[in-house]
Amino acid sequence: MDIAKGKNYTDEKPVLVLKDVYLLYLQHTNGGAPKYGTAGSNPAEREYPVQILVNAKIAKAIKKLHKKLSYKQFDKEEFEENFKMKAPFEADNYVVIRASANAGYIDKSTNEVKSLNAPKVLSKTRQDLSEVLVGNGSKATVGLNISEYNHPKFGQGTSLNLGMIVVSELVEYIGADSAVDSDDDFDFEADDFDDMNDEAEEEEQAEEAEEEAADDLL
Repeated sequence: MDIAKGKNYTDEKPVLVLKDVYLLYLQHTNGGAPKYGTAGSNPAEREYPVQILVNAKIAKAIKKLHKKLSYKQFDKEEFEENFKMKAPFEADNYVVIRASANAGYIDKSTNEVKSLNAPKVLSKTRQDLSEVLVGNGSKATVGLNISEYNHPKFGQGTSLNLGMIVVSELVEYIGADSAVDSDDDFDFEADDFDDMNDEAEEEEQAEEAEEEAADDLL
């Protein structure tokens, strides 16, 4: 696994490329999933989340840019029990980070709720996987944006935002299991993961960055 700065890296919005990482609980279809602590009754209360298995080197590199990065660390037995899959590589510890993209936002000029498209999920041959249920352990290259925010409740900080995903080895999703079908039980703190970029302009800038960085992922 490797980490690289995309060709559009800037101080304001770094584009990071995580190479050969493993996807866990990706939810990119049907309007995403409810945000932590919300009913998910409208797009502004929903998100497109994913957990990403990385090695300790990648986690350390990301944390240099994302000061509030939260992660979970498991030994092999804990990882396999929690994610219901065999560990894809041997390590002393397995580090899992979480990223998401907003499924909607409230337009402050009109107070209307507007929807946002899910991050693009492609195969390595550029096949659209937007309607494919991607199972745990799928191997991929993931583009991430790191953006600054200033929130009245959470204060100032940086937000880890999900960009484009290119799946190189697809693991077929084998069906819902209420015990393992979401990431709600892993005790991540809500303020670690809420994407604070709720302005349409910021979302459009992120989409442009994803498009321009696509060649780095494929």
